[in-house]
Amino acid sequence: MTDDLLTSYNYDEFVPAKFEPWMRFEQSPPLGSKAPDFALWTLDGAETSLSAVWSVNSYTVVEFGSFTLPYCGMASPSMNAIAERYADAGVGSLFLYTNEAHPGENYPHHASMEQKLRHAAALRDVLGVSRPILVDSLDGACHRAYGSMPNMTWIFNQAGTPIYKSDWSDSHSVENAVQYFLQVLDRRRNRERMAPFRVERLDYRIQDQAQFYAGLERSGPKAVTEFREALG
Repeated sequence: MTDDLLTSYNYDEFVPAKFEPWMRFEQSPPLGSKAPDFALWTLDGAETSLSAVWSVNSYTVVEFGSFTLPYCGMASPSMNAIAERYADAGVGSLFLYTNEAHPGENYPHHASMEQKLRHAAALRDVLGVSRPILVDSLDGACHRAYGSMPNMTWIFNQAGTPIYKSDWSDSHSVENAVQYFLQVLDRRRNRERMAPFRVERLDYRIQDQAQFYAGLERSGPKAVTEFREALG
C-alpha cells in the first residue's frame, strides 16, 4: 500500500479527474470465474474475508458503497427487505464499505482505517442498513478488484463464483436475480440437467433527484457543490 494509492483512491473532492479513473467495471472479474478473495473487517475491527462470507450460504448478495453515496441510503429499505425475505432460503446479504463517493465536510475522504470504520457505522446508525456491514482495506483492494464502481452489486454462489454483477444497485434487479437462482437450485434438486450460459441485459433503476440531493447534504455543502459542478 503506497501513499500515492491511498491518496488517489481516497480522493478528497468529487471532480472527474479524480473519480473517473476508478470506474473500471469493464475490467472486473468475469461471471463464472473463480472470484478473488480479500481480507475485510467488521465494524468492531475484527478481520474476516470475502470467502468466509460467501461460503456460508447457497448465494450471497454483496452491495458495495459508502455513506456519502446517496443511492445507498435510498436503497437501504428495499435491500434490507430482500435480505430478510430470502435469508431462510439460503441467501446471505452484506454491505461492503468502500471509499467515500462524495466526500464533504461532515464525512470527508478517509485518512485512516479508524475513520473508515466510523463512517461505516454511520451507515448502520444513520441510514439504517441492517445487513451485516464489512469494511474494505484503506486502499480499497477488494473494491478495486471488482471494478470500483460507487454502488455496484455482486452475487456469489457458495463456491465463490460470481453469477451476477451490476455496475449500479437496484433492488428490483437484485430480487429478480435471486428468485431466478433459487429456481435453479430447485430445478437441480429435481435432477434437471443444466449448463451455465451468459446473458447481457439492460436494467433500469429509479432516480430521485430530491432524495439524492438530500443525501449529498448529509455529507456536507462541499459534496453538493462539487456534484453540481461535475455533473450538473
